[in-house]
Amino acid sequence: MSSSPLSKKRRLSGTETKTGSHCSSSNSVRTDLSHTPANGMAKNGNDAEIDEGLYSRQLYVLGHEAMKRMQNSNVLISGMRGLGVEIAKNVILGGVRSVTVHDQGVAEWRDLSSQFYLREEDLGKNRAEVSQPRLAELNNYVPVTAYTGALTEDYLSKFQVVVITNSSLDEQKHLGDLCHNKGIKLVVADTRGLFGQLFCDFGEEMMVYDTNGEQPLSAMISMITKDNPGVVTCLDEARHGFESGDYVTFTEIQGMTDLNGCQPVEIKVLGPYTFSICDTTGFSDYVRGGIVSQVKTPKKISFKSISSSMVEPEFIMTDFAKFDRPGQLHIGFQAIHAFKQKHSRLPTPWSQADGDELLTLAKELNSAQTGSAKVEELDEALIKKMSYLAAGDLSPVNAFIGGVAAQEVMKASTGKFMPVMQWLYFDALECLSEGEEVMLTEEECSPRNCRYDGQIAVFGSKLQKILADQRYFLVNGACMWEVSVLKPDPVLQLHSTHDMKSFQVGAGAIGCELLKNFAMIGLASEEGEVIVTDMDTIEKSNLNRQFLFRPSDVTKMKSDTAAAAVKQMNPSFKITAHQNRVGPETERVYDDDFFESLNGVANALDNVDARMYMDRRCVYYRKPLLESGTLGTKGNIQVVIPFLTESYSSSQDPPEKSIPICTLKNFPNAIEHTLQWARDEFEGLFKQAPENAMQYLTDSKFMERTLKLPGAQPVEVLDAVYKSVVTDCPHSWADCVAWARNHWQCQYSNNIRQLLHNFPPDQLTSSGAPFWSGPKRCPHPLDFSTSNDLHVDYVLAAANLFAQTYGLPGSTDRAGVVKILQDVKVPTFTPRSGVKIHVSDQELQNSNSSVDDSKLEELKSQLPTPESFQFKLSPIDFEKDDDANFHMDFIVAASNLRAENYDIPPADRHKSKLIAGKIIPAIATTTAAVVGLVCLELFKIIQGHKKLDSFKNGFMNLALPFFAFSEPIAAPKHKYYEIDWTLWDRFEVKGLQSNGEEMTLRQFLDYFKNEHKLEITMLSQGVSMLYSFFMPAAKLKERLDLPMTEIVTKVSKKKLGKHVKALVFELCCNDLSDEDVEVPYETLTLSSVTMLGNWRKPVNLTFVTTMLSAELTKEDDEEEEEGEIMSDHKDSEEPSNKKVKPVAKSNSLTGVITPMKTAALKRFGQSISRSISFRTDARPLPPGPLRPRSKASSFPRRRNSQCWSDTVESHDLTAKEIKRQEVIYELTQGERQLIEDLSLVKKVYYEPMLKLDILTESELGQIFGTLDSLIPLHEDLLARLERLRGSEKTVGEVGPTLLNWFPCLEAYVTYCCNQVGAKALLDLKKQEKRVDHFLRLCQESSFSRKLDLWNFLDLPRSRLVKYPLLLKEIQKCTPPDHPDEDTLPDALELIQSIVAEVNKKTGEAECQFYRRGLIYLEESQRIPEIHQSRFLYCHGELKTNKGQKLHVFLFELALVLTRPGDDRDFRGQMFSVYRQPLPNTLINLEEIPDSEAGGGGTFRGAFTGGNDKVKNCFRVSSRGRSKVNPYCLQANDSFSKQQWITCLRQAIVQSRDRTAHTSQSPLSLPSDPALCHIADLSLSSDTDMADHTCR
Repeated sequence: MSSSPLSKKRRLSGTETKTGSHCSSSNSVRTDLSHTPANGMAKNGNDAEIDEGLYSRQLYVLGHEAMKRMQNSNVLISGMRGLGVEIAKNVILGGVRSVTVHDQGVAEWRDLSSQFYLREEDLGKNRAEVSQPRLAELNNYVPVTAYTGALTEDYLSKFQVVVITNSSLDEQKHLGDLCHNKGIKLVVADTRGLFGQLFCDFGEEMMVYDTNGEQPLSAMISMITKDNPGVVTCLDEARHGFESGDYVTFTEIQGMTDLNGCQPVEIKVLGPYTFSICDTTGFSDYVRGGIVSQVKTPKKISFKSISSSMVEPEFIMTDFAKFDRPGQLHIGFQAIHAFKQKHSRLPTPWSQADGDELLTLAKELNSAQTGSAKVEELDEALIKKMSYLAAGDLSPVNAFIGGVAAQEVMKASTGKFMPVMQWLYFDALECLSEGEEVMLTEEECSPRNCRYDGQIAVFGSKLQKILADQRYFLVNGACMWEVSVLKPDPVLQLHSTHDMKSFQVGAGAIGCELLKNFAMIGLASEEGEVIVTDMDTIEKSNLNRQFLFRPSDVTKMKSDTAAAAVKQMNPSFKITAHQNRVGPETERVYDDDFFESLNGVANALDNVDARMYMDRRCVYYRKPLLESGTLGTKGNIQVVIPFLTESYSSSQDPPEKSIPICTLKNFPNAIEHTLQWARDEFEGLFKQAPENAMQYLTDSKFMERTLKLPGAQPVEVLDAVYKSVVTDCPHSWADCVAWARNHWQCQYSNNIRQLLHNFPPDQLTSSGAPFWSGPKRCPHPLDFSTSNDLHVDYVLAAANLFAQTYGLPGSTDRAGVVKILQDVKVPTFTPRSGVKIHVSDQELQNSNSSVDDSKLEELKSQLPTPESFQFKLSPIDFEKDDDANFHMDFIVAASNLRAENYDIPPADRHKSKLIAGKIIPAIATTTAAVVGLVCLELFKIIQGHKKLDSFKNGFMNLALPFFAFSEPIAAPKHKYYEIDWTLWDRFEVKGLQSNGEEMTLRQFLDYFKNEHKLEITMLSQGVSMLYSFFMPAAKLKERLDLPMTEIVTKVSKKKLGKHVKALVFELCCNDLSDEDVEVPYETLTLSSVTMLGNWRKPVNLTFVTTMLSAELTKEDDEEEEEGEIMSDHKDSEEPSNKKVKPVAKSNSLTGVITPMKTAALKRFGQSISRSISFRTDARPLPPGPLRPRSKASSFPRRRNSQCWSDTVESHDLTAKEIKRQEVIYELTQGERQLIEDLSLVKKVYYEPMLKLDILTESELGQIFGTLDSLIPLHEDLLARLERLRGSEKTVGEVGPTLLNWFPCLEAYVTYCCNQVGAKALLDLKKQEKRVDHFLRLCQESSFSRKLDLWNFLDLPRSRLVKYPLLLKEIQKCTPPDHPDEDTLPDALELIQSIVAEVNKKTGEAECQFYRRGLIYLEESQRIPEIHQSRFLYCHGELKTNKGQKLHVFLFELALVLTRPGDDRDFRGQMFSVYRQPLPNTLINLEEIPDSEAGGGGTFRGAFTGGNDKVKNCFRVSSRGRSKVNPYCLQANDSFSKQQWITCLRQAIVQSRDRTAHTSQSPLSLPSDPALCHIADLSLSSDTDMADHTCR
């Protein structure tokens, strides 16, 4: 596939869904132009069926109805120069009824610049006659004839659409008025050098059936009000996406059935989930359900004739940065026509005299204007440039205008998409040399009587010579096929273009267009060469867009065929074809030497991974990249220039929305769901099952690997293997049919009956709502019938596929299949009780965590030994485009049968192939236009443009039509010392010493210290840590004197490939002041080192700004070196399981975080200061200053506990003043230590994890929050305190300084609120091997003082709550007459209020965080008190009377009992609500004395085995709700029990008070002594908390 997705993720939107072939086509004008194609295929027209094999990708753009209408259009295209033949090519590929090409001129040298169907031997021949046979080969369904006579009224009346190019203005007006009066649709197109013009007149009344081509939207309804107007509310699963003015209709509504099948209703959007419709007061009451669907209504538009529109023009903007340009060009084109009429020639290229004359003509024309066409002031420089370039003829400009014009022809023929209204002007003057002072001469641009005269007229002869000497590399394919373009050497800073070597492209649709343009512009036409590589073969569906291929080329290699085709267009074009993939596996072929010889890359790819790969290569080798892609009528281009712009990988698309597994398995509600289910069926039955079976039969380690799979996967995999080799193993075709029949029964009858047994149609939820409502559609089982074609289709396809996997012959004899089916015995099925069917993905995930050991052992014992089998199973890879392989037959039948189960409208084969095959819609017009823009950027690169605003990124949507251009985003700049750098910069170091020995690690470290004043603190290669400042001394000593390559091979356990000339090193470093060096994003950093050259020869080390995949070969039998490699290692081939690993959109189940290892009871606000105690004896020693060295161990394990008195030799202060100075000194030292710790966290945790790709930048941002912003804040206070110290090292007045600085601490609100989610995410990521390994390595190192990362991240919060304590101590030691006596009280009050505010906001964030983690099993559990709560009193673990562990939340207004889930996601712990939550106002609390039991059941035996007393229990029940059982709960200890009771009493009292005084102001946080202020707590442990409470 050659067309590329528009963005980095494939999308399936933007196509017409009404693709059935049942639509009727309108009558067309018959002409005598038709003939029978040579291959005998039917011609287009009323009686023609659409060849879906040929037009499949285009059909997804236009739809069947539009294609039918287009097949009735006869099109005349006048003017067969470059622009005319481009339009004709695209129109013929599109599939109109017929095309007539007209031209009365003969071929000239300048025509060959862009007319790709003219040869040098055709000079002097009529252009239309020469082009006709070559154009006719493009599409055998479209007759093409040539006409060389006059365009009379009678002749034009044969056509529905007329296109005029290369004509005079008088001819345009004459033919335009004639067509307007006759109702013939007219397109006028013209190009002049770097300028283009397009005009459309489709009559006074044209009906547009679809203005944008987007798929009609639909949404599920949850409510409709009876009102005027009625308000419709949609389910909150997704925004409805409608816009005001849209028309909608309704289906499946229960209750308000008046709306079902109504005429389209106009809506007004009220919100993302609501909109208003008509008056519904007279309708029945709405009950439930319903689907609202957008209806596309035809739009009538009117056009003026060209004569009328010339005076009152309406413009389409192509570049909003050139807002006034269309009006100027409108006058300029008229002036060119006037000049030609006057002189019978175009202005001479770059003639100053002709430029002046054209300007004079333009001024006269502008003065004569009376309508809106008159411009206030002409742009004289622009008009002169039009004169200089008017004689030019450029293939890229013709490609862009020709693509747009051909799309307008299709609009005129089909009524599909909004036409251009009515004038479109385009220019690409940025392609000229930068600088207004640069002027070419007439001599440089004069004709040479060569095929490039049209291009020389624009750029001169020098650029033509540069183009001719280029060597290019072209790659294409569906996985790692790239397109590269020649660009100037970045080392020369784009000054020289003579040394350009290569350009990659491809041989798909974009690749074919690029090759055509390269041949036309003269690329590689002398000393240069183009190398094209593509491992794909040509398929029939390619012929509709990849115009270099013909029907006879099907099954041939694309690269060979494309190379031969473009050689016909320009025999001087030097091109060589390869069939290699470009990717990591061919880096030995396309190695350093190869890429260093290239000058750029242009992608023509259809997947993100391949684009990202080539982008990394381009950044590494510092090559320009031209990125482009199409999606239907949408197209985009992005230009990436070394040292100038960001790279392609600098931005990412959001992840594609996936379908929940339980929706696919049990509750589909859209055809997309059933099609995905069918794809999963195909993969599970015909690919994964045979693969697993063959692994069992051939791989001795299969069982071992299978038993290591998580959850229930071992049982599922072995069960599938058992079926494949034992129970389901067929021996004949009849066995395969019987298997298919029984599988049909299981999937479409038995499973549905079991589902309805578990959830009957009238099932109600606990809240009384129907279970089968909203997105859940109630299914019904199907009854098999051989008279139902769909049923037989399924059996026939499934049986053939099943037979294929076992190597048995299949059959297409439907009658024979029906006969076999009559003898198939289908077992009777009875739904069973006790079968668990999961309603949510959470339930499914929880069930997968358990393994049925007995079932597993049974399967292991039942499986025969592999040696007892002699047959071979063949897995089937899904292939959508082969109509004879039964793949799509199975998908369509399986999906539509399931859709019938759930009353979902079915999809035809065409739509099914689009969705299940993830086909990218494509059309030749968009491809041509996009490639034209790409090649215009190529001109800029070849000339060495250096200004950012010279380049253009572009986006277009030809359906609207819409065009947008912008300058590329500049590469972000970073800095160390006074050196600026971007992702394109790097260090370069020689790897060999002058004595011929290779550089050692010690020498490498010294080099950076001596040459760049940088001290390396960490060094890695790929995922291997080579050096770190915290490395054990023995290991460091061993490595320091080893050569760099030896260290790499030793640590990575990989051999260096012979082709490797460079190694990429990632590093962290400090500057001379021991500050860490600013590093760029991820691998695009200054922190990389590359070794260039052969290791046995002199080597260059190059510090580059990207990290490539390690070009090393893995020794599989060697083990990792402990603590060195930060990566997960998986078996190369694991057993697969379709149920656990669904295909495509099936996502993994929602993860939840495992329980945190903290105290059973967490008090509100306690998390602010949990980690660090204020007691000196309990407090961990603070970290020392960050001074990493390249030698062994650098960080002290303990910090100096120096006091103020230790810093002064003598003093005569009182004991009280000494204590005051000690406290101020402690305040100062605490700031210093905090700054050092925060800097350490950033340097040792954040930056290495980012560089090593252990966590993403987004994840690190969530975990570290705003920590980086706290460092300068505390540095400011430290500087202020240091300035207060006098010559005797004492501090006088400190109050004003603190009073002035404390407001800065409001920044802690954001940091502390973020910490709740940060902790959850960190706990989640620590479950990953790489993350946990890295964190343990750091924690075990000397610098960490055995603290983990969370201890460090919690330091700011513990520091915050210490300020009030320190101020109180300073205040106690301050004499009454001291100046601080006036300010310290204010400062203390201020800091206490700030801490209280942080406390409050953090509590609210904690409450909100845990509320989001609640999973409600029933709607009735969603009581409003939970969502109205603003804070938590407490939460923690308690046990029920049966010993079951619960996690209980006491919110502000409700008590919620939950069961913690086993999984986590980024939101933290997920908790399934257990029983019905209790509003606090209804709680009855009863303390149970030790050893007693109560109404909720006995505790004896549940906890103690009946021998010991039951302790620490209490009971909660509901007042006035006798039906609600009381909850008997047990705490871990007596203190925890007392805390719960205290908090519950507090909550009950405050809730009842709030109810009694509803007018009372909002509650403040709890004031109970047990919930005292966090600034007064010492919370390093629960023991500390207990001690404080007891006091």
